[in-house]
Amino acid sequence: VKSIYCWRRALIEHVMAARTKFYILYWEGKDEDGINMNGLKPCRTCSKITNPYLYRLDNMQACLRSCAKEGELFREEVAEFWCVSPWSILCYNLPKFGVYLSQRRTKALTEATVIGTALAMHGAKEKAESGVTVDALGSKGPCDTWQSWLWWRVMEMKMQAQQQHKKCVVVHLDGAGVELMNMPISAASPVEDIHSVIMVVGGPDGIKKPIMNDLSEILSKTAHAYLKIRLPGGRQHTHVVISDFFMAHDRGSLLYDLSQLLRLGQSGYANLKEGVSSLWSLIAQQRDQPSAVELLQKLQAVAEEFSKTQVAKKEASTEGKTQAKDAKASSSAEADAEPPLRNGYEGPGGAGGPPASSSANQQKWIKKKTEGSKKK
Repeated sequence: VKSIYCWRRALIEHVMAARTKFYILYWEGKDEDGINMNGLKPCRTCSKITNPYLYRLDNMQACLRSCAKEGELFREEVAEFWCVSPWSILCYNLPKFGVYLSQRRTKALTEATVIGTALAMHGAKEKAESGVTVDALGSKGPCDTWQSWLWWRVMEMKMQAQQQHKKCVVVHLDGAGVELMNMPISAASPVEDIHSVIMVVGGPDGIKKPIMNDLSEILSKTAHAYLKIRLPGGRQHTHVVISDFFMAHDRGSLLYDLSQLLRLGQSGYANLKEGVSSLWSLIAQQRDQPSAVELLQKLQAVAEEFSKTQVAKKEASTEGKTQAKDAKASSSAEADAEPPLRNGYEGPGGAGGPPASSSANQQKWIKKKTEGSKKK
């Protein structure tokens, strides 16, 4: 029984490792110096945080709660939650944090458990395996600023993705970004090349332009792709956006949209959206269900025929290029070959021979050669 359990556990871990992992980068820049954990005060009687509004950590806690899922503490696909500020970084490893809360029998994601655990880990001399780390920046070391911390963290993720021949993609939720279709697609869609997705969101005060410039520069240089997107529905609070983001993932549309945006580019993806919208409008105009099904069958047949035609054209083009290349190589080999000598000189058109463009020129050349040999 133990061996079966270990085998099942190893299989589950292998399957989970192969799935796309999500990381949330939450920027909190309300105060110039960022989050100061020494300013937080826990209640002595009930262990709650007396001032969770400080540094807007109450909003951060609500955003982290959006990573939970019905029937389980945290979503299995979400790996880490980073609360980044100018001088402090709170990093939550959600699988480890979930185990820690389960062991302490405090699964409710309240301010006391989310913010309180970070506060406890900040002041503790011996830190437990809570999955929560608090990095106070500004000290000497390889990561003395949030820029250097983010650079090394994303580079590490990029290397992990490259080892599996996949990509690390950054998606910045922005009102001016490309709006996703957010339409459920077949599970056979090609999305397996995305190893990890870093989701960038801001707190209640958003992300100021100088910080946004640094973020975009670092992430565009370290990750394989940097995409600005927006979800349908207009502007929302950050925790609502995170929930909608993962609901799109549950519907099976998120990774498909991202893969198509990577493959087609912004203009190509816009054309795809327009085509899909036109198709749905055409289907909606049908009077009954049989007519709509018949229309879809016809469109599928046309698409299959078009696909076969494109494959045939590609094969014919490849074959034509191969033949042209062989013919060019053959003609080049013939040109490089030395022509036969005739009476001590090369034939017409060859080096030292008469010009091949005119018969009169050939006769003059022959006469000249003949007179020269008589003199000799």
